[in-house]
Amino acid sequence: MNKKKRFKRITISLSENTAPVDVVYVEAVEQLKHAFASGSYDNALYIASQLLAIENKDPEVHIAQLRCLVALGRIQEAQVPANILADKFSTDAIAMFSLAKYYISCQDQEKARALLEKVVVMRPKYSDAWVELGICYALMGNKSQATQSYQKAIKINPDNISGYYQLAHLNRESIESSHIDRMQDMAANTDLSLPEKINLNFALAWSYQGKNIAEEMNYLKAANTLMAEFRPWDKSTWAAMEDAYFGMLDGEDITAMQSVSTLDDQPIFIIAMPRSGTTLVERILSAHTQTYGIGESSAFFNANGLASTRIQQELIEDEDLMFKRYLQVMDEAFKSQASVNAADGLRIIDKSMNNELLVGFIVLTYPGAKIIHLKRDPMDVCLSCYQQLFPFGQEFSYDLADCANYYLEHDRVMERWKQLFPDKILNLSYEDLVAGQAQQTERLLDFCGLPWEDSCMEFHNKKANVYTASYAQVDQKIYQTSINRSEKYAELLQPALAVLNKGS
Repeated sequence: MNKKKRFKRITISLSENTAPVDVVYVEAVEQLKHAFASGSYDNALYIASQLLAIENKDPEVHIAQLRCLVALGRIQEAQVPANILADKFSTDAIAMFSLAKYYISCQDQEKARALLEKVVVMRPKYSDAWVELGICYALMGNKSQATQSYQKAIKINPDNISGYYQLAHLNRESIESSHIDRMQDMAANTDLSLPEKINLNFALAWSYQGKNIAEEMNYLKAANTLMAEFRPWDKSTWAAMEDAYFGMLDGEDITAMQSVSTLDDQPIFIIAMPRSGTTLVERILSAHTQTYGIGESSAFFNANGLASTRIQQELIEDEDLMFKRYLQVMDEAFKSQASVNAADGLRIIDKSMNNELLVGFIVLTYPGAKIIHLKRDPMDVCLSCYQQLFPFGQEFSYDLADCANYYLEHDRVMERWKQLFPDKILNLSYEDLVAGQAQQTERLLDFCGLPWEDSCMEFHNKKANVYTASYAQVDQKIYQTSINRSEKYAELLQPALAVLNKGS
């Protein structure tokens, strides 16, 4: 983009609700960056759309549009700017770096790794590219190369907060005292952006995990307080949404949909609170030769949204025809998801979070579906959620009382589904699975209608890309160190315990 165009005066709005302003193009780009850095992704996307209508040859704005869509979880829409970057800016290291981050969000680590390895050749001192390359290696199970990549990033740029964050998350034993000192110095900088402050406090908390509980919890409290302000959660709003999903299916609707459902697919859904062991259960089941795990792809959730919109547009008056059409569109939308399509005929295992809202729709769409409800000790769950920074959703996790309230809400929802579909749901205890792997694995396979395979006991030997908070443990055997972890933190977890005691 030439200098004349960059300093051209243009008229844009900085948000959908503000009046247009007259600015220089480069100033508008800076406003776009500021909106993104402050977490105002909708505003940033709105600015980017206006800039692209004025000038579509600026890679910086295409990159910003891609990043906004990914940050908003609109992964499929992000394919448009991703394709533009791939086609028109393949020699631009920053554009390819952004494209690789998009591939990571699409769970295509192989494509991202190949691209990032080219980027660090183009720009060997590109610290952020080394961080993202480390993320790829970590998600692919290569912890050694991941650790080396993070350390390389920090060596190039000792102020790379993402490098410390990823290193502490993957391998806190590799965090040195000099790293902690540097992070603490950076934490005192009042000019840090909100995301930088949050990542830095989580990195410091993880660095102290297992070494100094008081220091760990101090940094967790700082990080989670910022997150709770940035992404708040409200119990009454969430409960109303849960009730709304139940309200979509009354007894007559269930009977009518059951009468027209003819699909014979038998997908497996693992439903649980976050940090309850869903990755472990998925790894056990996906080690079977007849299954394929799609991780936390939100495939069914996305399909439900697409189907609901399509049915509303079609305006079908006959109720039986409407239900039949809904099930048909649901099936098509679910199977069109890239993660599901990759299964190539194997039985799907979906462990997406928040699927508890959709149990009724799952069972009615696929009468042969198997629902595994995994439960873990509530205090261990609350602690583990509080210790984790989730990329999307799970806003309850940034306050201990909210963690406990969400746990109770999750139980309330699942109990209601069990009353409606008692034969479709298997209750599984995480603690029982850890204590008796063989017995519980046999129980799982029997429920899913799968024959016994020894590979399910040796699940850790199967290579897998895992795009969840548990990726650091993906290649480990079952271990018992996560049982009763909360006992050491009991005094500091009182806000959660008070809610659980009141609600039990």
